[in-house]
Amino acid sequence: MLLQVLSNNALSLQPYIEDPDITIVLLQDGVYLLPELIQQIPANRLFVLESDWLASGLAQINLHELKVNLISAEQWVNMAAEHFNILTLQS
Repeated sequence: MLLQVLSNNALSLQPYIEDPDITIVLLQDGVYLLPELIQQIPANRLFVLESDWLASGLAQINLHELKVNLISAEQWVNMAAEHFNILTLQS
């Protein structure tokens, strides 16, 4: 399953953190959850839309050291096409 997180509400994400079959993409306000989620979710399941990350003002955090996957809009669309189930969390 692909979980698209557009909200900075960490509580709505809690039921999905432990599931190893869920890939999480942080979009829009969801990028603000990254500092909190980086300790809870393996890097191979956590992705951040690069344009939203840069727009957030959080770009000073070195994502490469944290082993976070920045993706382009094209990569995000490809991920969505590859997943049968897609869930979007919004506030």
